[in-house]
Formats: sequence, C-alpha cells, structure tokens
Amino acid sequence: NPHRFVEKVNLFVYLLEIMAFRVDSQDMSQTRHNCGYTSKENRKTQPNFHCTVCGYELNADINATKNILAVGLTVSACGAAALAAQ
Repeated sequence: NPHRFVEKVNLFVYLLEIMAFRVDSQDMSQTRHNCGYTSKENRKTQPNFHCTVCGYELNADINATKNILAVGLTVSACGAAALAAQ
C-alpha cells in the first residue's frame, strides 16, 4: 500500500529529524543524467538505458537513481524553489 509507505517515511523523517521530499519520477528513466536529453527512444528495453544523443549506456535503474539524486542535491543546496526554476 503506497499510502502506508509514505506514512512510514514521514514517521522516520520526524523521528530522525531529517529532510525528505517527493520527487516526480516521470521521465527519470528516460533522461540521461549527465546531458539531460529525454526521449522514450533512450529506453527501448526494461533494463537498459542508451542515450540516442550522446551514446551513453547504463543500467536504466542506475541512470534513474542518478537523476533522483541530482534533484535531491539541488533541493538540499538551493531549496525547493530551485526545482520550479528548472
């Protein structure tokens, strides 16, 4: 149940006094984490990511994780308003 998962995360955030926020996962697995190019063509198979612009290849889950990390680091350093400016 996704709702219970969010409740548990919120509890840990409160108890550990840490920062957490939601990241929109749309396109995370289709966007090259370094060059930023987004296309469905970058993700023709489930496990593989291949950027059609720069040719970079990586496991798709690792690529998406790097994108999510970049969002988290941006918010941590600059605040949530930095996401709206992108």
